[in-house]
Amino acid sequence: FPEGHSLNPFFVGSYELGDELGAGGYGFVMTARHRIEGFEVAVKFIIKDKVPAHAWVEDESFGRIPSEIMIMSLLEHDNIVRCLDIFEDSRYFYLVSCFSFRNR
Repeated sequence: FPEGHSLNPFFVGSYELGDELGAGGYGFVMTARHRIEGFEVAVKFIIKDKVPAHAWVEDESFGRIPSEIMIMSLLEHDNIVRCLDIFEDSRYFYLVSCFSFRNR
């Protein structure tokens, strides 16, 4: 994270960050652990300034968000990573994901 950057306090209160898993053109992914329930998640930090103009959508609940977040929040399938939570700050959107183990 850039020097002096403050993460969303609600995110920090819920999750403890771990290791970086990878990085790409729009951001990076880190592991995290839920502070109360203890389960592990992947958190994709999407850099707002890197999202192209055509990749934004308007959502009634969240306002202007990257289309990736909109799509992931709507998907619900046992074989697709599930969106658990969405956070944001001045620089990033945070897409918190885990695998669905229903029916297994």
